[in-house]
Amino acid sequence: MAFAYQSKSWEISGEKEFENSITLLNPTIKVGQVVINGANIYLQLVINENGGVYNHSFNIQYNNASGSTDIDAVVDLAIASAFPDATLVV
Repeated sequence: MAFAYQSKSWEISGEKEFENSITLLNPTIKVGQVVINGANIYLQLVINENGGVYNHSFNIQYNNASGSTDIDAVVDLAIASAFPDATLVV
């Protein structure tokens, strides 16, 4: 199943390298889409640098070993796992 997910965003202060290919300054991370396949969760991320106009797309995979069915909780866990230094934008 695929779900649109646009209700939260996270920020990372300073420089962050993504997929060993690009380094962004003060990136803001938003989840564009969530795909659930059993215990595997795939997130399509939209990342913006320093409030700029260009969006970068990246994907991460998370194993939902907890079996949680709360998509918000699973997305929070996946982001925390992939980006432990990210903070939720309130």
